[in-house]
Amino acid sequence: MQIHLNTTHSVGMGDYLCLISMLCDIPDTVVVHCNNSHSTFDRLSYFKRVLNIPDSQFELVQVEENGDFAIIGWPVKLFSKYYNPGSVNIRGQDLEIDYKNTREDKGYIGLVCYTTNQIKY
Repeated sequence: MQIHLNTTHSVGMGDYLCLISMLCDIPDTVVVHCNNSHSTFDRLSYFKRVLNIPDSQFELVQVEENGDFAIIGWPVKLFSKYYNPGSVNIRGQDLEIDYKNTREDKGYIGLVCYTTNQIKY
């Protein structure tokens, strides 16, 4: 399946995560073509890397032209569950995720943010 994103408008992190979750819920490989207007390609590349999404599931291709598939954000959550990888990539290191005390019917996204280079685990 191929999608060519419309990047004429900037969207927020939640919209990107909703889009990724929807695309990763599709059983076939999804090839997403997008340009870097509003840093769309850079942001999707970053989320793809952090969430360890393989190209066999979601391939991202940078192009110059603008597409016709709009990033519609949160409404896609009505039809798909949150993407839940087995590990995340933080500073080049894959860290396994332990889904303790979760229910299978409850979707969620957990984010970790930091403001300094001094990270303590």
